[in-house]
This record gives sequence, structure tokens and C-alpha cells, in this order.
Amino acid sequence: TMATNDPEELLAFCRALDGRVVYKPLAGGALARRLAKEDLGAERLRLLGASPVLFQEEVPGRNIRAYVVDGEVIASYEIVSDELDYRGSESAVLPEDLQDEEVAACLRASEACGMIFTGIDIRRRPDGSFAVLECNPSPMFAAIEARQGTNTISDALAAALTKPN
Repeated sequence: TMATNDPEELLAFCRALDGRVVYKPLAGGALARRLAKEDLGAERLRLLGASPVLFQEEVPGRNIRAYVVDGEVIASYEIVSDELDYRGSESAVLPEDLQDEEVAACLRASEACGMIFTGIDIRRRPDGSFAVLECNPSPMFAAIEARQGTNTISDALAAALTKPN
């Protein structure tokens, strides 16, 4: 993963990954896209200088979203989609048990980011290994809870917010 607005850093990153790169803006909520050859043209690289972008190696596998509240993974789901960025194109959202290593990685990531509430995106590779893609500072969860018929996330978040100091 690399966040940059430096065209030379981006080009070196792309060479190291043989072009298997996805990107999205650091702010604004735009969907992730695969980096295409035209994205590396002179005009696009010039525009990069004005707006930092998050670039990541494209990791194949299943989309897992884990919710951490107050130092505990309280829910996790596989989000099934045929799209690179599943937002708005979910064909199913299924409860998913995390591996012990995934739980530990989620807790380390949320702590490193200083987040008491986060939705962590994991990509579970076909070989069983995984990659933590990001910790979302404002993770959407209402639609998932409605779809699942639960209040697990909202109840845990409410308890954390109302906990006495």
C-alpha cells in the first residue's frame, strides 16, 4: 500500500507490482479502480500532484469486513460481489468467522490507527492467507445490520460511547 501524490513514486510502485495495482482517493469515498495504462499518461500523472491517492497491490480473494469496537472484533462478514469495489454491488453478505491471525491483525491495525470503532477490510486469498487492506474511520454498518436482522454493531458502538470513563 502506498499513499502518494508523487508520479515517480507511483511509477516505481507499479513496476514493482507488474501493474497489478488498484487505487482510490484518500478522501471522498470514490470507488476503487484498477490502474490502467491511460492512468499513467502525462496529464493524469500531472493531476496526481494536486491530490494524493491510495494505491495498493490488487489482492485476489474473498472480501471480509470486520468491525472492531473498543478493542474487540464484534462482527465479521463476507461480502460477496463480482465487482472490484463491492460497495453497492453486494450479491450477499454472510456472517464469517475470522481466523485467530485475522482477529489479531484487526486489533493491531485498529490500535495502530487509534480507532476505537472501525470497519477493517480484509482480503482472504485462495490459499488461506490474508491481507488487511484498510481501517475505515467511518464504516457503514446499518445496511448490513438490516440485512442480517441484528443490532450487534450498533449495540456495541452504543455501549462503547456510553461507557463511564
